[in-house]
Amino acid sequence: QPHTLYVILGITPVTERIQVTEIKLALLALLDTGCSQCNLTGYESLTTALTLVIEEDTRAAEHIISLTILLDNPETILLGNSVWRIRVEWSVLVLSNLFYLTVNQGRSGLELQYNTYLSGIAGRWVNYTDTGGNRLSYGEERYYQAEDGYSIVTTIDQVIQHYTEKAIAQVQESTSSERVMAIVMNPKTGEILAMAQTPEFDLNDPTTPLDEEEQKKLESMSDSEKVTYWNQMWRNFLISDAYEPGSTFKLLTTAIALEEGVTDLDSTYTCTGSIEVAGQTIHCWRSENPHGTQTLKQAVGNSCNPVFVQLATEIGIEKFYDYMATFGITGKTGIDFPGEGTAILQDEDSAGPVGLATIGFGQGVAVTPIQLITAVSAFGNDGKLMQPRLVKELRDSDGNTVETFDEKVVRQVVSKETADELCDIMQYVVDEGGGGTAKVEGYKVGAKTGTANKVNDEGTGYLEDTYSSCMSLARLAYTPVSGLVIAD
Repeated sequence: QPHTLYVILGITPVTERIQVTEIKLALLALLDTGCSQCNLTGYESLTTALTLVIEEDTRAAEHIISLTILLDNPETILLGNSVWRIRVEWSVLVLSNLFYLTVNQGRSGLELQYNTYLSGIAGRWVNYTDTGGNRLSYGEERYYQAEDGYSIVTTIDQVIQHYTEKAIAQVQESTSSERVMAIVMNPKTGEILAMAQTPEFDLNDPTTPLDEEEQKKLESMSDSEKVTYWNQMWRNFLISDAYEPGSTFKLLTTAIALEEGVTDLDSTYTCTGSIEVAGQTIHCWRSENPHGTQTLKQAVGNSCNPVFVQLATEIGIEKFYDYMATFGITGKTGIDFPGEGTAILQDEDSAGPVGLATIGFGQGVAVTPIQLITAVSAFGNDGKLMQPRLVKELRDSDGNTVETFDEKVVRQVVSKETADELCDIMQYVVDEGGGGTAKVEGYKVGAKTGTANKVNDEGTGYLEDTYSSCMSLARLAYTPVSGLVIAD
């Protein structure tokens, strides 16, 4: 039998000016095996142990609210006329979960981005009463029917998401990385097909790390340290944070040089192990065994820094920065997800020859992962830059589509000819260069790997730790697919 549990809870906002937006609600529901903590067995009215903790302050007067939990519809918690949305795993009948809830408000992510659509409209009954609260027989009354919120349909492909999560877990284990992140995109539409990062956390228990060692570490922290830890755990690195991309950024330098006629596929370059720029020596990663004479394709496959110093220098700083804006590096992609970060670029007026040279091979510049994959995906879309998106339509409670979010072309960043040449170069890197592990038999897969040292916390130097990444682009018979994997 479905059961309804009514509970009166006290919460303590600091002042009327500060709204209580986060409630930690621990709900322990009894399974048919009972609960030794409550000394109850079976479904004895499904009595629960409920605790409410407000971690903002406890100085203000008590404020009473009524909470109705409909256990026969575990996706919904009704608070007065409001609805709290929670995520529910259906693997067991009733789960014991810890939720962070915002009163009828999406707290983060897509819930926050599309909160207006998801929330619906609360119903109201308005009538006239006397001073004692008794309804007046001659008074008017009005009833406003509540309206359900819409559901969102995401662009995420469940199969691709599953394999992406599985892959990055394997990468983390095999490389002992602190974390691994990945995005998969459809270059033709800008749709995000998968997005994942490790370590994961349980959406139904977001304050408890999945790793037991991390749980112990968290228990020993102060309250302020816990807040910092949680925010870092919940943060979407792929959208919010910038990192130095290293050699994956050489794809953009190559595209600019081809588009501007600075180079072509027949051009050759000679690597002597280093190159002088404004009195400073910049070394190739293989300086002890220089690459010698090589074509443009080979230079990309060899990831030869001196060649990209030459290309960036010949392009010139003004033109190079113009293309950074064209590729969307100087702004935001406009993805429908809150908290999008921005790139960190040296000021054009002060970067100088050395600054331009290092940016040319992907160091001294930091981009967000969503910026990089969006820019490179243009090569798989005939040179057209798309706005990335995570939601494609809204549906009402009957399943009818009420609004569709169409794909959006931002601009043409390079010609179709240049885009095709970049795809050929990336495929060469997989077939003949340093990206061989991205090869998939029977498919035209292109890729470029990259490694860059991480900037220290003070921002004044580099650590021995690195970001190692791979930017890939597969031209399939029906549609291209791009992917970016980053190991921290």
